Amino acid sequence: MESASDLDRFREYLRLLARLQFEPRLRAKLDASDIVQGTLLEAHQSRGQFRGSTEAELMAWLRKILSRNLADAVKEYGRAKRDAGRERSMEAEVDQASGRLADWLAARQ
Repeated sequence: MESASDLDRFREYLRLLARLQFEPRLRAKLDASDIVQGTLLEAHQSRGQFRGSTEAELMAWLRKILSRNLADAVKEYGRAKRDAGRERSMEAEVDQASGRLADWLAARQ
């Protein structure tokens, strides 16, 4: 597993995904960078739980942590009840955004 400094190379990627999914009502209370920082910290602290071996698997694991952190932020800042369907939906949206980003990057090369 990567060290904290190695995980930092994913910061901009995660920040872009977070911005794409960040709810407008949260922007006044929390910055996407805060969610990304928490995601990288959580990934570093739980690096022993990562079971993948490829960069793609690591990125998927980081996206999952990011999705969970975004859902938690929504819950903390305004949701009275957690909606499990929304949480799954947010994870799917982050995955879709990641796919669009990959397509865009591939087209630019």
